[in-house]
Amino acid sequence: MVNAEIRPFTNDNGTVIEAELVSHKGDKVKLKRSDGKEFEVNPSIFSVEDEAYIKNWMVMNPAKTNYNFKVATSKKKMEGNSVNVGYKRVTNDLWSYVISVTNNSQDPVSNLTVKYRVFHSNSADGSYSASGEQTSLKMLEGFSSLDTNLAFNHTLEIITTPVQIDIVDYDGYGDRYKDQLKGCLVRIVDQTDNVIFDWVSPEVWMKEKSWLNTNPAKRGESKPAVIR
Repeated sequence: MVNAEIRPFTNDNGTVIEAELVSHKGDKVKLKRSDGKEFEVNPSIFSVEDEAYIKNWMVMNPAKTNYNFKVATSKKKMEGNSVNVGYKRVTNDLWSYVISVTNNSQDPVSNLTVKYRVFHSNSADGSYSASGEQTSLKMLEGFSSLDTNLAFNHTLEIITTPVQIDIVDYDGYGDRYKDQLKGCLVRIVDQTDNVIFDWVSPEVWMKEKSWLNTNPAKRGESKPAVIR
């Protein structure tokens, strides 16, 4: 934020002070007098001309938010189905991560986008064991828009797009194939897509993983998340 030049400001009582604009927060503006003393006031205490000058300066110098977030995740089963066909038991469930984003900034935040990448293995494929490329790690990408104010210490919960987790147990053979949620990345960006926060889930597999060293999702896989 750029300080304005020192200039005279006249309040409603006709008192004139020499000061420069320093910063603003909410509906208050901080001024610094020529003697170095700083004080906060509402721009409405000044003359019409000075109030207009201050409000224009506020627009040209947006208040800087010191973003600070706490992120946590939990796994949630959305729906499931299980069947026993005699020689094997098959479970097909849909699982999501519930991403909790808590605003630890002192100010409310808004106009942000929460992006996520969910990683999962594919050892089982529907009702069979997977093979070849199907066993490789999969990634699903999504996002959620934070348009309204999220107050200090308030939490936004995002439910990621569900991932199908299959389990195939072959009775009598002792063979078991199970898909797994491996972890997720969270990235928060502002309106201009500037990164303001990155987070990595604590699973062991996610060690040394980051937004920059993981491949982007294939076109068409990026989907809006559910907010609650």
